[in-house]
Amino acid sequence: MYKCKYLKLPGNHFTSNQNDKNRGDGVYGCGVRRDKLGIYPYRCNDCRHYSPSNIIMPEIPISSHYRIFRESGKYTRALNSNQTLGKYHPWRKGTNPNFDQFSNQILNVKKQKPDAIEYFTNKLRDILNDNEEYVICVIPSSEKGLADSGIRTVAMRLCQLPIIDGTNVIIRNRTMEPNHTSNQRRSLEQELDSLNIVNEKIIKGKQVLLLDDVATRGNSLNAGRQKLKEVGAILVAAIALGHTQF
Repeated sequence: MYKCKYLKLPGNHFTSNQNDKNRGDGVYGCGVRRDKLGIYPYRCNDCRHYSPSNIIMPEIPISSHYRIFRESGKYTRALNSNQTLGKYHPWRKGTNPNFDQFSNQILNVKKQKPDAIEYFTNKLRDILNDNEEYVICVIPSSEKGLADSGIRTVAMRLCQLPIIDGTNVIIRNRTMEPNHTSNQRRSLEQELDSLNIVNEKIIKGKQVLLLDDVATRGNSLNAGRQKLKEVGAILVAAIALGHTQF
């Protein structure tokens, strides 16, 4: 038995024999395109690894295999893009007429107020599995290192076994100007350059839930997702508490 270097899901070994060393004996996930699965005897027909060009590979939604959410089908977008719990209308010094209670709760999470932290901890508990193993990571604040933040506190409260605490895995290697005070939004390249992954062994071979308080253009979550996959995460589901409304 050996394991193909392109296959990232655990337990998907291939049986070698004289006729076809790439013959498989189970469901597998393509490590080049992690959003699709295949079944023996086919291979991924998108990246062409171990797949004849004239065969259409049967597809199984990866949501049927990941176990981060109680109802995975409702959160498939989180695997390839970013999902949110609601809309965030910025305070804008009290001048925004759309600023509502939900937005106020997000603002209070940023201020690390206990009631808001409890509110979002409970909202996430309602949608997350609490009897499956996965890692929870968070996008760090704009400060260098591992500064305290409301979203980190929320995440730490969610990390009860078998959920693994990965809240110290992503760190800033330098202080960045916060998006809400900057005249120019940080690009994906800037985000990637400012993030480091530590304790990689926590991530390798695991499913990961990546949390952030607010997503505006999604560059922070996208950068975090890319960094986590680079160190071996099987998949990364990204959730922000709110999506900024302009």
